[in-house]
Amino acid sequence: MSIADYSELVIEVAARTGRGDLPQRAAMLTGMLEDYFNKRLRSTSQEASSSVTTDANGDASLPSGFIEIKGVYYDDVRVPRLTFSPVEADFTGWGWYSEGSTLKT
Repeated sequence: MSIADYSELVIEVAARTGRGDLPQRAAMLTGMLEDYFNKRLRSTSQEASSSVTTDANGDASLPSGFIEIKGVYYDDVRVPRLTFSPVEADFTGWGWYSEGSTLKT
């Protein structure tokens, strides 16, 4: 069995799940699934590298359209990502984190 288009997919999923309201909710559910996959699946075609310069506070603006930071390097040495310690209510160690479209060090 092959599914040729979106309409056939909706009909097949409704039939297999027994949900009569699925066709009315299909657009919302499909959007949620796409968001889920877009957050978890990455391909090398989505990767790019960029050089950024930090300001006096150690902040750097990230390029427009970035999705996620894969790694940060300083003088060809990988810089660790900071982890937040709820006990200390602060970041532990030395490294980086991102806040919106800003890289913080």
